[in-house]
Amino acid sequence: KFEQSILDLTQALDITPEDAMVFYKRGLSYYFSKKYKNAIQDFKDSLKHGAHESYEPDLHYHVGIAYSNLESFEDAIEPLSRAIKLCPYEAAYMHERAKAYLLTGNFWELIYNVTKSI
Repeated sequence: KFEQSILDLTQALDITPEDAMVFYKRGLSYYFSKKYKNAIQDFKDSLKHGAHESYEPDLHYHVGIAYSNLESFEDAIEPLSRAIKLCPYEAAYMHERAKAYLLTGNFWELIYNVTKSI
């Protein structure tokens, strides 16, 4: 299902190689295909090419959870923090960051995040 999407979006990037939205959509296709390293790169490329503010928090969020899925929990914290800064009332963002803090052993930050997300 997502493999065709990846191929189509790759062709679109051949035509418009700096299209932030296409990088975002291909990143999502990689993410849902569990190709997390490719997803992270596409999400970062989307940000580099001027991602629209309407989906910028989601980009940071997906970078963070992709890192978590790769068990790079330290790397997950910064992008999740950026997502929270842009969208402070999104409980899912705080929840994912709290999990990253738990898995890195940073219990004070974990308690703070759990408390804020309630």
